[in-house]
Amino acid sequence: MQRRISKDFEQPMTGSYNEFDIRLLLVYCCVSLFYFPRVYTASVISEVRLTGGNGPWEGTVEVYVDGSWGSICDRDFDLSDARVICRMLGYKREIQIWTGAAWGQGTGKSLFTSLSCSGNERSIGSCGYYTSNCYHSQDVGISCVRTNRPETTEGIRLIGGTGPYEGTIEININGVWGTICDKQFDINDAMVICRMAGYTRAIQAFSYAYFGHGNGTSMLTNLHCSGSEDHLDSCGSDGWYASSCNHDHDAGVACLSNDRKNITQGVKLVGGNGPYEGTVELNVNGQWGTICGKTDFDINDADVICRMAGYHRALQFYTFAHFGKGNGSIVLSNPQCSGKEDIIDDCGSNGWYYSGTCTHYYDAGVVCQRNFTGKFTTEDASGVAPPYDT
Repeated sequence: MQRRISKDFEQPMTGSYNEFDIRLLLVYCCVSLFYFPRVYTASVISEVRLTGGNGPWEGTVEVYVDGSWGSICDRDFDLSDARVICRMLGYKREIQIWTGAAWGQGTGKSLFTSLSCSGNERSIGSCGYYTSNCYHSQDVGISCVRTNRPETTEGIRLIGGTGPYEGTIEININGVWGTICDKQFDINDAMVICRMAGYTRAIQAFSYAYFGHGNGTSMLTNLHCSGSEDHLDSCGSDGWYASSCNHDHDAGVACLSNDRKNITQGVKLVGGNGPYEGTVELNVNGQWGTICGKTDFDINDADVICRMAGYHRALQFYTFAHFGKGNGSIVLSNPQCSGKEDIIDDCGSNGWYYSGTCTHYYDAGVVCQRNFTGKFTTEDASGVAPPYDT
C-alpha cells in the first residue's frame, strides 16, 4: 500500500522557514519537554502519602497528580520541603530526610525534582520545582514527628564509650532517637546531660564524634545551658530539629562514674627537687593531667594544692611550666580558690577539661612547706616526709 502524502508537503518549502529553523524548533521543543518546569497547582496535587516505612509517618514520598501517583527526586530536597509534606499529612514537622530510595522505589513517574519550599507553605503545589528526568533510585523519603505534642526529651543514653558513663549523646524526642550537634557545646551543657543520665556531674565535653557517630538525625544545635538545669528542655537552643549538622559533629560527654562528691582522686608534684615541689598533676576520674597557669593561678590555689598533697601550705607558685611540662591533658583552667578549701573540687574554675587556648607551656607548679601531714594520699607523698623547712 502506497503511503499518501498531502500535496501541501509535496511542494518545496518557501518563505522564511529553512532546514536550520526547523531543527532549531525541534531542539527547543525537546529542551522545553525535559528542562522547563511544568506547574502543578495546589488543587491538582490532591494527595500525598509515604510508603515503605514503619508507619504512615515515614517512607518514600508519593504525590497524586492528574489521576496517578508519582515520586519526588531527592535532588536538592531539604528539610524545608520535608516540613511542608509532613504538614500536608497532618504531622507537626519533619525529623529526617532519606535519599537514594532508602524506603524503596516509588510508583509511577518521578514527577518533581529540585523542589524549593520555604517551609511555610500549606502544600508543595505552592513551592517551586522542575520536572526534569530523575530515576526511581533517587526517590526521596522522609520521617515526620508522629505526634502533635510539644517536643520533649523522653530519654538519654551515651554510646560508644568504655562504660555507660561516657560516649556520644543520644536523646529520645517523642519516641525517636537522635544526636546533639557539637556547635557551641561546652562543659555546662555536658553537666545537664550527665545529670539527666543519672550521674553527679560532667568531667569533659567532647566534639567531632569523639566516641563515634550516633544514630538517627542531629536533633539539637547551639545548646545554651547554664549548667544548673535538671533537664535539656530548660536550656536555650536553636530549636528541635533545627540542626544542619552531620554525624561528624556529634557531641559526647564523660560523666563522673560513681556517686562520690569529688572528681579529683589524687595529686602529685613532678619535676622538682622532691615530692614537695614541682609541676602540679591531678588524677581526675582515673586520668592524670595538669592545671593551666596562664591566668589567675595564684598563691591561694597553690595553698589548696599543697594541702591536698599533704603539706601545710604553699611557699610559692609558678606558671609557664617552671618545673617542666606535665603529662596527659590539661584537666583544669583558671582555678579560683580562696585558699581555705581542702580540695580543688570546691574551688571555682572554667570547668574540668576546659583549657581554652592553654598548652603544657603554661603548666602550673608549686613549692609546698615541707612539714608533711599525710592528709591526702598521692603517689609521691607516700614515704617519710622531708625535714621541716620554712
